[in-house]
Amino acid sequence: MVRRATATVRQVAPPELLAGRRRLVRTVRTYQPRWVAVFGVGAYRTAFGRINAQIGQQHDALDGTSVWLLPSPSGANGSYPLVDLIRELRTFYCAVNQSELLERDPPIKADI
Repeated sequence: MVRRATATVRQVAPPELLAGRRRLVRTVRTYQPRWVAVFGVGAYRTAFGRINAQIGQQHDALDGTSVWLLPSPSGANGSYPLVDLIRELRTFYCAVNQSELLERDPPIKADI
């Protein structure tokens, strides 16, 4: 979200995160990806004004792009064990692949 490396979100001022959100929105509008993954709950909450955001798929999309919030993979995030981070990444991976399968092979509707 910001243009520099940091150890924690505490080293980033809220205006930097808001500017990062604006850059992300412009990028999404340009490339129109199906999914965007955001790493870092605190940064996401500040940048998007979603103080209660939880890990997982977000209800708000960015111009039609689905958003998935993941914990920061930083080693400084000792409160989130590696095994749990891996589980969250797998869940995201499955969601992305499921949406691609549905897009390629939509469910068949039977006329009854």
